[in-house]
Amino acid sequence: MLMRKVEVFFHSKLGANPWIKNIVKRVYQHIYVLFSRSEFDISYPYVVRNNVFFGFHDKDPWSPNNELLLAHEYKGVGNEAITPIKEVNIVVFGGADWLEKVIIGTSSAWNWQQGSELQWIDNETIIFNDFVDGKIHARSLNIVTQEEVVFEYPVAGVNVPKEVYASSCFESFGKEMPGYGYFFDKTRKSVNRRAELRLISLKTGATSDIIDMSSFSGNISKDFGCISHIQFSEDGLFCAFLVRRQHFGVRLYSEMWVFETNSWESTLWNVPFGGMVSHFCFIGHSILAYASDKTNTDGFFDVSLVEKDIKNVTKMYSDRDGHPSFRGNCLSFDTYPDGSRHKKLFVRRAREQKVEEIGKIFLPLKFDGVSRVDLHPRVRGDGNFVCFDCVSDGVRSMCTVDLSSS
Repeated sequence: MLMRKVEVFFHSKLGANPWIKNIVKRVYQHIYVLFSRSEFDISYPYVVRNNVFFGFHDKDPWSPNNELLLAHEYKGVGNEAITPIKEVNIVVFGGADWLEKVIIGTSSAWNWQQGSELQWIDNETIIFNDFVDGKIHARSLNIVTQEEVVFEYPVAGVNVPKEVYASSCFESFGKEMPGYGYFFDKTRKSVNRRAELRLISLKTGATSDIIDMSSFSGNISKDFGCISHIQFSEDGLFCAFLVRRQHFGVRLYSEMWVFETNSWESTLWNVPFGGMVSHFCFIGHSILAYASDKTNTDGFFDVSLVEKDIKNVTKMYSDRDGHPSFRGNCLSFDTYPDGSRHKKLFVRRAREQKVEEIGKIFLPLKFDGVSRVDLHPRVRGDGNFVCFDCVSDGVRSMCTVDLSSS
């Protein structure tokens, strides 16, 4: 408890100076780790797969019928620098405990945080990003027939009910937030404009809509800012995303924007946060977001998309930033490493009034910065399993936890 108070004190004092904060944090953690015990403690049965990872918390690694599990497979430890010639395998796990692996493709457009934006379209079809002839594109692949379609624009989020996907500029994303873009150089080009969010038909590949965010936000233009973290509600009726801009020496500036997919022109809404939104997920027609309000108070907030109302719900969840994911009436979220480099994993199931801590996982010091391993927990559609990335046996790995035994 005392160490948590120390961490909160320094975070509040140095929050506006991220460069200094990161230096202090790393020195503090290096010292703390010398006197702490490394733990990999999970309250329920679990299975770990080494040398694979999935990526971000806003995508579902399980197929819609809950039978298969998607992942990226890599060679090495899992903290190596990404280069143009470095590829990951796209793999599918099946069988008991999802331990039977089949390689179904490769990608050279990926990063350690979000992978290749790998996700399911239906029980047989996946979509992910790749470089084709020096340009970034989305590829859909039928894992049964091997039929493949290359789309002109890369994928960020898929709206399955509406049969469209959203696309944004990953080159500018990586410039504003190192570690989240792909490797671009003179031989690799982005096909997206920085300030545009495109909606593209999964059937035809044609662009159905273009939202030019430079017309709505002063924090993005052709020269600065980016669009990131695009998500759709489960029923496809809402889309939420972030506009972000990096100012040297100060906290990353973030705006959350939401619109109804049937009529974005009349429904586009800048959620009135205080310039910081880090992570979020849809819960029906609401959003659970870790953000700051107009008084610069950080915490978890419930955003009602129908009422256009924001409520601080930090006491119901956690005062620490994390990655929320909601499926099957079950919420999961994690924390960033504390002073001893341990991250915590939480779930909150339907009808329960409080969160349950189900895991405490150590992150070795060699996994830091752009090669860090956030848990990014993801709940299966029926709420009976949670999948997260971790470090096990010294390498980046992927773990599944069986919650059904509780």
